[in-house]
Amino acid sequence: MQEFNVNFSLKDMDTKLTGKKEKKFTKKNLPSGKYSKIFEPIFVKNKKGSWKFGLDKYPISIKKVEAKDNRLEFYQYFALEKGDYFLDVSLISDKKTVWSKSFEDETNKNYDYKLLQIPIENIDTSDLRVKIQVSQNGNVSSKSFPIEFRNDYLMLSSIKNVNSALDQMNYILNTEERKELREFKRFR
Repeated sequence: MQEFNVNFSLKDMDTKLTGKKEKKFTKKNLPSGKYSKIFEPIFVKNKKGSWKFGLDKYPISIKKVEAKDNRLEFYQYFALEKGDYFLDVSLISDKKTVWSKSFEDETNKNYDYKLLQIPIENIDTSDLRVKIQVSQNGNVSSKSFPIEFRNDYLMLSSIKNVNSALDQMNYILNTEERKELREFKRFR
C-alpha cells in the first residue's frame, strides 16, 4: 500500500513564530474519482427572444448585478461525472447563512446546470456571497462567489445598503433633516 507524507508549516508574520505538522496518508484514505468543477455564475436579464438560456433569458457578463422582484437569478454550471449528484446552494450575508436550498439530481452528461432564483428581500446585501457545493460519489467540491449589486442611487459606491446608510445618517442630522429623511423613507 502506498503511503504519502504531507508536511504543513505556518508562519505568523507579526510574531515570526512557526508551526509545523506532518500527516501520513495511505492511498485508501485519499478520495477517489474526479472532483466536480464549478464555473462562475452566468447572470441573466429578461429580454424577449430565445437565447439558449431559456425563453426571454439573456446572459450578461457583469461584475455588479441587479435584483429583479427581490431575487437574484443566475445559471450555475458545473462539470461532474455521469450519474446522481447533490447540489447545495447557500446565500451568506455577514458570514451567516441566510438562505439555502438543496437539490438531488442526476445527469447523463459530464456537466449539468441549474437556473437558481434566490430571494433577497430583507437581506443585508453589503457583504453577500453565494456558496455552491456539488457532491458526487463521496467527492465534494465547493466554491463561493461574492455578489455585488449595481447601485442605482446617486451615492458613494462604498454604500451597499441604502436603509442602513439612512439610519446611520440619523446621528448627524438636525430635527428638520430627520423629518425630511423619514418622509423620504416612507415613500420609497
